Amino acid sequence: LGEKTPFPEREASEEHYELSPSYRKLFDGVYEFSRELVASGESLNGWQRRIRYWTALALLRCVMSSPAAASAAIGKRLQGLGEEEEGIDDEYLPSIYETEDRDSTDLQPSQIIEEGSEELPDTDARKLSAFAKQTESLTGDDDRKMENCASMVEGFLEEGFSPIVLCRYIATSDYVAAELERRLGRRFKELRVVSITGLLSDDERILKVGELADFPQKLLVATD
Repeated sequence: LGEKTPFPEREASEEHYELSPSYRKLFDGVYEFSRELVASGESLNGWQRRIRYWTALALLRCVMSSPAAASAAIGKRLQGLGEEEEGIDDEYLPSIYETEDRDSTDLQPSQIIEEGSEELPDTDARKLSAFAKQTESLTGDDDRKMENCASMVEGFLEEGFSPIVLCRYIATSDYVAAELERRLGRRFKELRVVSITGLLSDDERILKVGELADFPQKLLVATD
């Protein structure tokens, strides 16, 4: 603090977007489903009640991250909890917490949704199936966050920058990279876009980042 460093000055700002009607419909449906999931867990024991809350949180986070993350998270039917398992908190915490003093994971918290709730009745299972189908159609103009992101990145590229786009989940990172390449590739003919996530080893990450140096225009999409 107060020292001269080689790092550029940080210019922080917030960008806003509105959900498209179809995305809003999905969010409202998942939000109401999540409220019911939490409410129905009030009569359960401590562990099961906590898992219901975590499941609702995981659903909402993935839906608001990207259609790809939502599809990865809710594409499978929730499974039963079975017996209460001591120490299972430590297994799920990296997917739940965002604090600086705890390591997180960039995997979609599908295991929480799949294993972290009591077996749902058929009506709720059908709701999840319907949500999964909705996510498959949320591309193009339906995903306004992606649309705004592409517009911002395009501006940075025009100014000569090599942007880095950080995402929460692996599915989101891969989806954003593919969308940016599709949306910007025609205009920026020499643009190279890569997605780097926790699925890659350290050596693979270093290799991929190193390859970007060979391109006059480059764009990195990555998870933390």
